[in-house]
Amino acid sequence: MAEETTLLQMPIGVSSWSDLRQGGHFFVDKTALLPKLFNMGTRLFITRPRRMGKTLLCSMLQEWFSNGSNSFAGLGIDGKLQEEGGYPVINFSFFGLGAGSDAAKFEADLCARLINA
Repeated sequence: MAEETTLLQMPIGVSSWSDLRQGGHFFVDKTALLPKLFNMGTRLFITRPRRMGKTLLCSMLQEWFSNGSNSFAGLGIDGKLQEEGGYPVINFSFFGLGAGSDAAKFEADLCARLINA
């Protein structure tokens, strides 16, 4: 009789790195590419179409810079960076900010969110 294989769940709707790792979801490990991104020596603007992993990427970067390699054991980035963890991270989202309103409402919402961040 053939051995039964358990398939990992696809991470549909998962936008948190810790939820992805703890939930045992399927994902393609591209973390080995991150040192190249970190060593570019320039500012970075991440733009991708909707539903293409921007929030999850930012969550992963926040986890790395805040807590280090604890949740990256066994992945491509494991042991690749000299410094790890302990950096302050600001997580700011424009989601729902003045949606469908005029510029003045957007500016007021933006200022309020920045003050409370």
